[in-house]
Amino acid sequence: PNIFPAFPERSEFDIYAKMDPAREVGGDFYDFFLVDEDHLCMVMADVSGKGVPAALFMMATRIILSNNAKQGRSPAQILEETNAAICANNREEMFVTVWIGVLELSTGKLTPGSSPRPTPGTNIPRCGGRGAASSWWRTRTASCWAGSPG
Repeated sequence: PNIFPAFPERSEFDIYAKMDPAREVGGDFYDFFLVDEDHLCMVMADVSGKGVPAALFMMATRIILSNNAKQGRSPAQILEETNAAICANNREEMFVTVWIGVLELSTGKLTPGSSPRPTPGTNIPRCGGRGAASSWWRTRTASCWAGSPG
């Protein structure tokens, strides 16, 4: 979103965001949108790589995340479904680190989800894998890791 106020018809909350990319195009992004009348979804993400490839991967990720969220899924389900979709065709082995939160406007309850960022020397888990790769991205909050098909 780049038009503010983002939701002028909503008086119970206001939200604003700004991003200054390091390059003209890249893979960092934020998004927020209403899932329904009582749920606001907020997303911050960082795609591996730079330039046009990262920007294209970012746009695909953003669309898939939004579509999954608008189906009323939990952050865990949103990230798991997004991960599966991204992994389905990821020959470049790009990945994305995501924080997502769904705010229930009537109660103020925020349900967060996030994906891990590997530390140096850590093996990047493969998409859709079982065993070690799957246990890697199960954390206390919802998790997603988009890497390459394994």
